[in-house]
Amino acid sequence: MTTNAQDYIDIFKVNYASILNAGYENSDATTNINILDASLTYPLKVNERFAIISGIDYVQHGVEVVPNGDNINLNTITLKAGVNIKHNEKWSGTYVFLPKIAS
Repeated sequence: MTTNAQDYIDIFKVNYASILNAGYENSDATTNINILDASLTYPLKVNERFAIISGIDYVQHGVEVVPNGDNINLNTITLKAGVNIKHNEKWSGTYVFLPKIAS
């Protein structure tokens, strides 16, 4: 079996998207949804077998939850804390703790 993977990570990335005229269930009303996604990942190589992984993700959805209601922002923040360990020549593992706060 052959597998391929990228040999780098994105340290920082930002995405923005808009969904226009999204419909509501059982209604003719529509809303626009704005999505902002920012991610920071900072790996710290300790030695050839061990690396520490840290970072943060932020996501914001701007939307009218009910037809003709106020536009609100739904926010989430996820912290990244973990390690990457090369166990031997064939096996490595990435173990990450991802606590999330949402509003």
